[in-house]
Amino acid sequence: MRSSLRRQGYAAEAATAVREAALHAGIQHLIAIIRPDNVASQGVAKAIGMVLEREVHKNGGPALVFGNPMCGDDVAG
Repeated sequence: MRSSLRRQGYAAEAATAVREAALHAGIQHLIAIIRPDNVASQGVAKAIGMVLEREVHKNGGPALVFGNPMCGDDVAG
């Protein structure tokens, strides 16, 4: 995202829309794969109720897997 557009809530708004679409589509578990140095994306994931589930090695480097169960009261928002 362009630096002039950062920290305005656009990423959280988009992530919330994706989470809601997944919920309506019947997706049972939503994940986000984020590089460890991408603190902003980790914050967005946490803001929509995701939690760190595990660390993996993906595409040649470390990655964090954040997840959100998509059922009933477990869905944040």
